[in-house]
Amino acid sequence: MECFFCEVLNKKVGVFEVYENENFLAFVDAFPFVPGQIVIITKKHSFSFINFEIFSKDFFDVIKKIVTSFLNLGYDGYHLLINEGSAATFDHFYCILIPRKKDDGFSFNLKKLNLNEKQMSEISELIKKNIKEEEKVAEEKKEEKEEKEKVEDVEEVRRFLEKIKRIP
Repeated sequence: MECFFCEVLNKKVGVFEVYENENFLAFVDAFPFVPGQIVIITKKHSFSFINFEIFSKDFFDVIKKIVTSFLNLGYDGYHLLINEGSAATFDHFYCILIPRKKDDGFSFNLKKLNLNEKQMSEISELIKKNIKEEEKVAEEKKEEKEEKEKVEDVEEVRRFLEKIKRIP
């Protein structure tokens, strides 16, 4: 069975579109928390927030247009929920924009945890360690790429010099 959002993109499931650009489609949520809720999906099923820099301008363009409309229509604010991965209902990157009015009574009704300092410290250290490891890997990849480009530049100069030697 095809992914639900891919079915939307392939016009197998009808939606009420509000905006579309090269990388995203926004439409009215059929099962909203509040009326006016909008779903924004990527046009690529395999999209990941990890590769977000490629799409960030388009994404924020969509958000800005819809949020501006919310404010122009008399809403006081909004929530932006970003969902990715199989634990997020659909295994397809998507966002939900929830328009809000002051004192509208909307609540997520999520049970908050009460973490102690030791738990927060452990979480903090795990994430910081992982970020440093990822930054190190990214730096190594950058250095490898730069070294490869240097080698390619030297090879290009060598080929050019060989051509010049052949000129009478």
